[in-house]
Parts: sequence; C-alpha cells; structure tokens
Amino acid sequence: MKKVILFLSLVIFLTGCGAKTTPSFDNKGTMNSNKVLNLYSYNPDTLNPIKTKNQANAGILNLVYEPLFYLDENFNLINCLADSWTPKPDGITYDVYIKDNVLFHNGAKLTIEDVMYSLNLAKGYDRFSLGNISSIKKISPYGIEIRLKKIEPGFIRNLEVPIIKANTSSSNGTGMYKIIAKDNKSITLTASNNYWGQKPIIKNIKVKFQPDVESAFFAFFSGEIDVATVDIKDLPEIRNTQKGTLKTIPTSNFTYLALNPSRFNNKNVRKAIAYSINKEDIANMIYANLITPTETFINPNYNFYSADETYNYSLEDAKAFLGEHKVQPFKVLVNKGNALRMSVATKIVNNIRELGIDVSLLAVSNTEYQNFINAGNYDSYIGEISLSNSNDLSNLFSLTRAVKNGNFNNEIKETDRQKSYFAQESTFHFLQKTYQDEMPFISLFYKKTAIIYSTNIKTKKIIPIPHNIYYGIENWSIGD
Repeated sequence: MKKVILFLSLVIFLTGCGAKTTPSFDNKGTMNSNKVLNLYSYNPDTLNPIKTKNQANAGILNLVYEPLFYLDENFNLINCLADSWTPKPDGITYDVYIKDNVLFHNGAKLTIEDVMYSLNLAKGYDRFSLGNISSIKKISPYGIEIRLKKIEPGFIRNLEVPIIKANTSSSNGTGMYKIIAKDNKSITLTASNNYWGQKPIIKNIKVKFQPDVESAFFAFFSGEIDVATVDIKDLPEIRNTQKGTLKTIPTSNFTYLALNPSRFNNKNVRKAIAYSINKEDIANMIYANLITPTETFINPNYNFYSADETYNYSLEDAKAFLGEHKVQPFKVLVNKGNALRMSVATKIVNNIRELGIDVSLLAVSNTEYQNFINAGNYDSYIGEISLSNSNDLSNLFSLTRAVKNGNFNNEIKETDRQKSYFAQESTFHFLQKTYQDEMPFISLFYKKTAIIYSTNIKTKKIIPIPHNIYYGIENWSIGD
C-alpha cells in the first residue's frame, strides 16, 4: 500500500488489526497481580474516543476502541476492523468491508451500522478530516460505499477513526482492553475476554491521571508510570540515562517558510533563499534531532517522497542562483510566543544574511501573526500545518499562496484532472518535481514525537508508529 501523513491522535496496534484468560481481580474489582502496566492520561474530558480533545486521553481510549485502519511507521495502510476495501476509478468512491468475527466487550457483534454511525459522528470533528464525505451508504451486511464531494486520492487513510457502538453512551469497544473502573485519579483496564484478535500478555493496566506532560515525565522517572512523552528540553537528560528506551515517531506536522509572491516573483531568488538555509543545523542545534528535514512538502518517511528531487544546503549554489538579482530588504514574520519557532526564524535570518540580503525578524503576538497572514500583509513567515492522513495539500498550497507563484498553479490544475487512488505516486512525484523547479515556498522539516519506555517493559522490540505509541503492546510483558 502507499503511504501518507496524518493528524497526531494515538491508537493501539493489534496483530488481529489475540485462549481466553481471566485477569487476576478480587470480587471488588481490585487488582491482585503485581504485573500491571502503568500508563498516564490527563483527566479525561470524555470517554468517547471520537469526541475527546485530549491527545493523551485519545491514546488510552484507543486501547479500548479500534479503527477500520491503522498507519504504520512508514505511513502504510494496515487493515484492522476493515477486512477489505476497493477504490473506484472515478476517484471519489470507496467500498469498505468489515470483518465478520468482531465482538464488542459486552458480546454484541460489530455491525456495519456501527461503522456508519461512527463515521458520521466523526465527520463533525476536524481532527478526522472527513469533511469531504458526501454520503455513506450500506451496500451489504458487511459493506459500505463512501462517496466524496471531490477527488481525494489518499482518502482511505483518513478512516483511522475509532468505531463505537451505535447510539450508546457506555464505554463499549472492540479493543484488547475494557474499562472496569474510573475515579478522579485513575482508570483501570483489563484484557477483554471477547477480543477477536491476539490476546495481550499484560492483563492489567492502570491509567494514572497527570496534570500535564511535565508531570508525566517526572512520574516516569520516579517509577510511577511505564511510558511517557518526552519534551525537547528533556532529551539530553534522557539520552544520557539508562532509565528506559527512547523512541521517536514521525508526525504530519510540517514547518515551512512562506514567501509572498508579490515580493518574491523570481524563482531563482526563491531558490537562492532555499539553498542558503542550513536545515541540519536547525535539527541539531534547535530541535535536538527531533525533526526530519525535507526538501519537498512530503515527509521523507513517506514512499511518495522523491529522493531525486532534493538538494543540499550550499551557500555557493545559493549565491549562484542569486547572481546579480537585487533583493529589497524584507522581514520574516514569526509569532514570538513560540520559543522554538523564534529560534528557527533567527537561524534562517542569519543564513539568508550570508547571501548579502538585508533581512530581519518581525516578532509579533499570536493574534497579530495570524492577522498579518490572513490579510497577506507579510514579506515571508514561518508557518506550520498538520497535514491529513490523505496528504491533501490544498490547505498548504492556499496558506503559502503557492498557486500565485510561477507556473505552479497550472501544474496543480493539470494534476487535478489526473488524480485518483491509482495515480497517486506519479501525481506526487510530478508535483514535487514542479515544486523544485518553482520553489513557491521553502520546505523546512517535519516534527517527530519522542517516547520513553520503561525497562519494566519486556519485549523483543519496541517500534512505535504514527498515532500509536503502543504498537505491538500485545507482545509486551512486565518484568520483575
């Protein structure tokens, strides 16, 4: 399958997407076994995995619920509750069929009506990128037809939506674990006897509420929890300790330098600026290598990334592109409330100055920053966008005003007529080649997320994937 970038909600990888065993609890629901995996969340806003706005909570709830599909560490599509799917040549129709052996925790069978209910509910939440759906129609007891409003070649990857039982408010999912208790300090999970896939080795999970990511980090180092997200500032300490296993996962959060086409209408000038920016220095000196530099708008982890359409930082090449062109002084707009982005902007300004161009920072409040961009009242700005799983580029091209630069608009219109699921690879390669020729904006990097896993977790290998820090949890065990 082809690969794509997505929003940052966390899900659990399951090999069925598995013998029945009875967890060790007394008759009051209290854990007797000391083989407990300790995780964390923030105090949940809701136990509905579609409605939650809490990222850590979404990760925990996706131990309880499952989607139709997952994306692996290279953004390949993996079937979970979906048994099969078929894209139609028209580019706007997808048929999806579910497995017929899936039970909810209460023993009820998963139906196609549950899937339709969940997808229709998720359409109302931007993080699932389902706004392009025109209709969802049942075509068989196990199948649905999804029709789109417009062509979106990688749309199938947007169906990483947790499936819930239709018209119910109870925490009743199809996942490995079910919720058996909740209070104002924690949630208790136990392995579900009705789980349809490979049963997990760890039967008991305690989810301890933390006020913020920093508190979770300290809870990890004190031995209270076994998995935690790591902030950039804590990476040096983590890398110098044997406390746990540090892993990083790619995200769909893309950072770029936008250039106002009314100011930068010469593509050689734009290329000169691109070649002058040392992205490896940004990665090493600012982000502790928690980013992936990119020369196109595609994440290098994605198999549509065109390695042939790349370039290296070179001040010599940058000066050659600039030649005798005279560039008027300009400013790089940045929101001063974001310390990391300020550091990136400062580094870029210093790089561009080496070309002999008079450039400076314009650091403003978040509100002013957004107002300047919305009005098109800027020379350039440092921006960030989270691309959908389908890698829909329309918002990026709109935000950067890419269609105003050179022939890029004509090329985009031409590829629109060619787009379908079957033509994705050639389309993305063509767009990247055109991008490299026109350089309508400067691609900088994709962010990564760092996760630390306790040495209490015993497994052959820990390989987290996008949206899923619990990849392979069914093979984890807890050591003494």
